[in-house]
Amino acid sequence: MPEQNVEWTPDAVSIRHCLKELVDLLNDGLKVDQNAVSGMMNHRSYCTDALIAHPTIMCVTENCQDGLRKTVGILGILNGWARPLGWRIEAIMAGPEALVGLGDIIGFRLMPAEA
Repeated sequence: MPEQNVEWTPDAVSIRHCLKELVDLLNDGLKVDQNAVSGMMNHRSYCTDALIAHPTIMCVTENCQDGLRKTVGILGILNGWARPLGWRIEAIMAGPEALVGLGDIIGFRLMPAEA
């Protein structure tokens, strides 16, 4: 157990390692049950203006027939953690709806935030 009152400052190597472990876990999950992991990662929940305004969590606002739809997904929350550290987790999609971000997820990769 870490000592109390000791400041821990992560270095770039440990940050990247931790994020890479998360991406590896997501990819392992895809190998075991692609439909479950892809479906969960593609699921979006409605969210409030307060979450839309969050400084790091990535949400989507889109026009629809009944007005603006504001949603968030698990990848937007994970990237809310990764982007301030200089990284982003990208879903690799396939299928006819991949261009609009709703395709089957076939993999995940860790990318520099600015890429």
